[in-house]
Amino acid sequence: MHKYRYLIWYEVDGEDAYWVAKALEFPGCPAISATREEAIAELDAILTALAEQSSELGIPMPNPLHQHPFGQRFRMRRSRVALRAHARRQKHLVS
Repeated sequence: MHKYRYLIWYEVDGEDAYWVAKALEFPGCPAISATREEAIAELDAILTALAEQSSELGIPMPNPLHQHPFGQRFRMRRSRVALRAHARRQKHLVS
């Protein structure tokens, strides 16, 4: 199976918060879950099922998009106020 790169982000929508995992080659197949690991596992399962079906139908899977020259790490600075608010939301989700 091809190696696809995933985009993974944390989404807050009102009182709901969840993780989204998505492969750029498959824009209509996002995986949404309560934890990052579950979202990744769900996307893996989706892509495995797509690979099996495309193999049965004789349809080739798309090639992975080109690698970006900047590597795989993305750093983002957040204000302390935003970090505290995020920590409060996380405590609220666990309770």
